[in-house]
Amino acid sequence: YTGGRTEQSIVTWVLKKAGPPAVQLGEVGAAESFEKENRLAVVGLFDEATPRAAFEQAARQVEDVMFAYSTVPDVAARYEAATPSLKMFFPHDEQSAKFEGNLQSAEEIESFVKAYRHPIVAEFSGETAPELFADGRPIVFLFREKNEKGEAAEKALRKAALSFERRMLVAIAGSSEPMDQRLMDYVSVEPEELPTLRLVTNPMAAMLKYRLEGEVTEDSIVSLVRDFEAGRL
Repeated sequence: YTGGRTEQSIVTWVLKKAGPPAVQLGEVGAAESFEKENRLAVVGLFDEATPRAAFEQAARQVEDVMFAYSTVPDVAARYEAATPSLKMFFPHDEQSAKFEGNLQSAEEIESFVKAYRHPIVAEFSGETAPELFADGRPIVFLFREKNEKGEAAEKALRKAALSFERRMLVAIAGSSEPMDQRLMDYVSVEPEELPTLRLVTNPMAAMLKYRLEGEVTEDSIVSLVRDFEAGRL
C-alpha cells in the first residue's frame, strides 16, 4: 500500500487500483455525483479528437486523487468550459482551479494537481505528515503555541503564504502532541523558541533546514523564502 492514511485516501487508492485510472462521465448527473462523492476531484473535458494519454498517465501517478473525463458537450457546458480543458475541485481555499498548462504533458498535469491537493496553509498531523513529506516541494513549518504570540505568528504566516503561489508547502504545527514533538526533534526546534519557523527541503532524504532568525512577521517570512529561492541561504 502506497497511499495516504486518511479514510478518503485509502478509499481513493483502492478504487484507482481496482478500476481505470480515470472514470468516464457520460452525462451531467454522473459529473455531479462524481464531485459529491470525491473530496478531491479532477475532471478532464475532451473532444473525441484530443488524445487523453497524458491525462490518464497523470491519473495513474497521483494515487490519492480521483480523476474523471467526459467527451459529452452537455458536461462541458455544465462547467462552462471549452474542450479540451481540465478543472480540479477541492474543499479548501478557492475550492476549484482551472489548469492552464499543456494537456499533453503528464508532468504538468501532475504538478498542477499536487499544487492544489493541499490547502495554502495546512495543519500538520499524523494524517497529513506522509503527504506533506512525500510532496517534493520545500515546506515552511510554523511551530507555535495557542497563545497571543502564536496567533500573531500564524496570522503573519497565512498572509505571507498567499504570495508563495503554491511553489512550496506551508504547514502549522503545535508543540503538545507527540507528532508535533517528533517533528520538532527532527528539524531541531526547542520549545523555548516558539513561535518559530523552519524552511525544510528534502525531508525524506538529504534534508536541509533553514531557521528564521528574529521575530515571525509577514515581512520576515517573505524575506526568508525570497532568499531561499534566490539561492542566498
